[in-house]
Amino acid sequence: MEKKLEITEPKHGWSKLIIRGQEPFEGQLSYIQNLPYDFLEIFKVYLEKNVSVALECDEEGSCFTIVLMHHEVRIIIDREESTVITPDISPVDFIFVCCSEFEKHISEWASFTCTEIRQDDLEKYKANLQNSINEIRRLLNIRLSC
Repeated sequence: MEKKLEITEPKHGWSKLIIRGQEPFEGQLSYIQNLPYDFLEIFKVYLEKNVSVALECDEEGSCFTIVLMHHEVRIIIDREESTVITPDISPVDFIFVCCSEFEKHISEWASFTCTEIRQDDLEKYKANLQNSINEIRRLLNIRLSC
């Protein structure tokens, strides 16, 4: 079964956010942003406060904004023309898959920055990232049990 959502392993300062389905989307994630920490922060706000949240992703020349609303995800694409799509994925599924993808390549995501990182700092960043992922999963479990 093909995954609806994928975040590719970061390489050379880039990753891709890929959404498959009726309204497919592919966007670039650049190391110039503090990803995945920005994602995890909006996920936490969304789950704790039950409010819509948005995250703009800079593609270095264009951008797209991910909006998590009560029952849907919207992607606002600002390239040559502006477009809005509503992919066939729930906000909870989006959050779950993103956390899984970040965790799968945690070392690479912990060092996804435009500065060099010392090994002892990398271990700290990995631990912080894992703690954030664990917190999001805890909040997801609370949301799903209601």
